[in-house]
Amino acid sequence: MRHLVAGGRHSDSHGWFEGREGEEATQEVVSGSRRSQESEVRVQKAELRFSRPGIFWQAVLLLSAVIALVTVPPALVERLPSVCLNRHIFGFCPACGSLRALVHLFHGALGPALRHNPNCLLTGPVLLALLFARLRRAALPGR
Repeated sequence: MRHLVAGGRHSDSHGWFEGREGEEATQEVVSGSRRSQESEVRVQKAELRFSRPGIFWQAVLLLSAVIALVTVPPALVERLPSVCLNRHIFGFCPACGSLRALVHLFHGALGPALRHNPNCLLTGPVLLALLFARLRRAALPGR
């Protein structure tokens, strides 16, 4: 950013140079800073967007998780030991039983799914909807 100093010269981080005086110089500086701010905002928005390969791999992981939940038999999941450190220390964990609940849910057994983790059944659809919306927004370039 330039600063107006005596003699009609502007100071710059790179040294001194001759420039316009008064109101014109101030307007030039202000409009230049606005342009740089707008370009910075555009760069930041571009950095926040997902890249196309990133979207692809997120979709692949989501599809793999769904296939795994459908193909794993519920009897196998019932035999798995609980390895939650939080549950072993405090005796309670709000996320414990989520995997078992999801496997039962994907196999159509609502009763056992509710028994293992009712919280998962309440928050699961909301989280899935948010994930799909995020993937959809990232896939559409105009949004």
